[in-house]
Amino acid sequence: MRRLKITALALIALLLSPLTANAFDIPLLTWERGREQQVVLGGGAYAQNWVVTLEGNGVEPKTFSASAKNEAGYLVYSLFVPADYPTGAYSIVTTGEGSPRTVVAGVNLIEAQSRTVTSNLFDLTLIIAIFIFLTGIVSTIRARKYTFIPMRSTQVLPRLTDPIFDEEPNFWDRLEAAPYRIRVQSLIALRPSLMRFLLIREGEVAHRISKKLYGISPLVGLISGAIAAIEVGRNGGLAATPMTIFIIVAAIAIADAFAGVAATLGFWAIQLATGNITSFRDFLIAIAVGIAWVGPSLFAALLRETINRDFEPKSGRGSDPIKFLGVLGSSLVGGAVFYLGHALINSVIYTDSQLRSLTLVHVLVISAMLLIRGFTDGVILERESELPKRDESFIIARVSSPVTALLVFAAIFAFVYIWTSAAGSAFFVAILFSLPYLLIFIRFNRISRLNTARILRNILLESALISGIAFIIFKQISMKPLLLDQRANLLLMLTAVAPAIHALYSAIYSSNEDKFSFDENSETIRP
Repeated sequence: MRRLKITALALIALLLSPLTANAFDIPLLTWERGREQQVVLGGGAYAQNWVVTLEGNGVEPKTFSASAKNEAGYLVYSLFVPADYPTGAYSIVTTGEGSPRTVVAGVNLIEAQSRTVTSNLFDLTLIIAIFIFLTGIVSTIRARKYTFIPMRSTQVLPRLTDPIFDEEPNFWDRLEAAPYRIRVQSLIALRPSLMRFLLIREGEVAHRISKKLYGISPLVGLISGAIAAIEVGRNGGLAATPMTIFIIVAAIAIADAFAGVAATLGFWAIQLATGNITSFRDFLIAIAVGIAWVGPSLFAALLRETINRDFEPKSGRGSDPIKFLGVLGSSLVGGAVFYLGHALINSVIYTDSQLRSLTLVHVLVISAMLLIRGFTDGVILERESELPKRDESFIIARVSSPVTALLVFAAIFAFVYIWTSAAGSAFFVAILFSLPYLLIFIRFNRISRLNTARILRNILLESALISGIAFIIFKQISMKPLLLDQRANLLLMLTAVAPAIHALYSAIYSSNEDKFSFDENSETIRP
């Protein structure tokens, strides 16, 4: 109560200061820190080239950025107020050419009471750019040079053509082998798909190290996910839960992607059992947690196999730097996927008075672990093994499925609706961003006039190019005399165009490529 009185007195003192001509004409604003704030000014704002600052509370003044002038002569001034900026009384001050120093508004800065990603346009742009980058990978990888991924696996999964052997009669032997058997049966139950192949691919290291480790790894993941969910409940929600626990579980998922899937299921199970998933917002948060845990490992595994094909070593010795480039690039992308998952959580989470920390250090830690995983993968898989091997090579017929495309559309619609509270706009944005996942199923007739064979595909370069366009659009929109919600809606609309065009180009390119074939191999998984 005393603090409130002090704040009120300070605001009165600011408003009655000699900088103002008439204190009764000055509005009093209440702003939350940790988000972008705006003021709209006219009069001499443009003619006198006003500089607008936020001053007071004994801290260094912050300068607003000005937009272009609208037709009515008004300018929109924007300022991101850091989450750790001191709360209390401030004033908005203008200075200009031939204009006296003037207080145009008083501000009572308070703790963040709510947060959506649209409160910070750059955060929204970063989420969009990462999503576009991943979409670019999905569109590009249908090109012929990426479609075949060779693999010799020691995980000899039972097949219909295998001879049938009686199980070991010893109960204790069967009990000891139960975790291994459960994992194998789980993989067999999955339909042949890129997801299944990547789970097998990422489990190969654990299998070659130890079959017991291979079998118990999902159990470790399941328990770690459950512990993370318990910690969330104990801390009163995700907003107050340290990132450390999520990074630890992510490390388990990086070591073995199947363990990451088990961790996600464990997290969901405890959240459901404790009644923490009671709304669609909670469901989206649970999905985002799964993206942050499973996504980095799977995308890194896929890119480790494909990036190398975009670069030709000049000699035999040149293959090592090329492999290093693949591991490094895939690790950085995996770190970006981890950031995307937690940024999506932060974009819809209720914060009360706490902001959930997500920093560059967290992303670099995940990237470093993926880098180590990549090098370990190379060392162990290239080493000779006495275990029997089977061809588990995979041909990517399609990266997505109709169900996947529908889920992408539903997720985008849900997140955008929560961000903007506009169902019509969210539906249109979801249609645009899900177009690349729908175009994957389209194959055109060969267009002979388009000699696409002369154009070399590069999965990283193309993805980076279309995601970079998002930042160019962000820069241009930031100069428009629009309010924050208008800028966010415009950003969502415009940034969806580039990945759609790129997906259409990829569909045409893939349709123009000659069909190819590999030697018939009955053991190759075909979708």
